Amino acid sequence: MALTSAGRLSEGIAEYERALTAARAAAEQILVPFITKNLAATLTDHGQPGRAVLLLEGLLADPVEPLLERRARHALAKAYSALNRLDEARLEFDRAVAASDTDPDSLVQVLPDRAELRRRLGDAAGALADTSRALDVLEALRAKAAPRDAMKQSFVDQHRALFNLSITLRREDGFRFRASFDSVPAAPELVFDEPAPLGSDTGPNAADVLGA
Repeated sequence: MALTSAGRLSEGIAEYERALTAARAAAEQILVPFITKNLAATLTDHGQPGRAVLLLEGLLADPVEPLLERRARHALAKAYSALNRLDEARLEFDRAVAASDTDPDSLVQVLPDRAELRRRLGDAAGALADTSRALDVLEALRAKAAPRDAMKQSFVDQHRALFNLSITLRREDGFRFRASFDSVPAAPELVFDEPAPLGSDTGPNAADVLGA
């Protein structure tokens, strides 16, 4: 919804609530679950994760179609995390990742959030594994999106520099890594680090960069 994308969350919540009331009144059984999920996610973003949990737990109490399930479980995990119900958040993140295994678009969204939860729980290895997996999925999506039509070779030539990036990642100390873009000499190097106590907080962590 445009209002939530523009940061007008209070108005977005009101719009979702009106849409949900209308969909229920019209017995729109397909729309109601999706509007419910979107409303819940917006509530979490607006600092009302308790309301979001009630909506999402009710939604997931009955079977739902696969796309909605993986997105609703992701939203529920984020709501639990916001409430510091971290064990429940971990369970829902695990379910969301499992449900997203064949959906890279969903997977690349949920993995960075699970990585952040694992970091909060002190599971540095798990956080790093999720971040690495998210990068692999992102690279696969990038490769799939690259133009391949031989009849449009000039288009390919114009965009080759964009899609054929070469990146070197060097570990400097602890959780501090330095990324250099070999195919773009003018590009500055990027330093990744984890917040204390895992790292020294000398740069953004990979989960933050993926989620940006």
